[in-house]
Amino acid sequence: MSTPTPTGEAHLSKPNNFDGDKSYARRFLSSCQAYLSLNEWIYNTDKSKIIFVLSFMQEKAAGDWATNHTTVALAPNPTTNTPTVKPKAITVTR
Repeated sequence: MSTPTPTGEAHLSKPNNFDGDKSYARRFLSSCQAYLSLNEWIYNTDKSKIIFVLSFMQEKAAGDWATNHTTVALAPNPTTNTPTVKPKAITVTR
């Protein structure tokens, strides 16, 4: 018998906003990890996890940093910040 997949997010407090205060960084990351772990069926790609965490970094120095990284994360090819190029089809003839 299989366990049904939940359809919505688990009811857990989302992380508080992070403003760049280093004394709060470990608690912020721990809160993000717990939330993402309990909602792994929703946040199941690296991109969705990154965007989730960056969405709570909107204040002070963290906001500037997150804005730049969100732009890169939302790019079609985040590694190079360029559109993903689809390979051309290869035709094999005999």
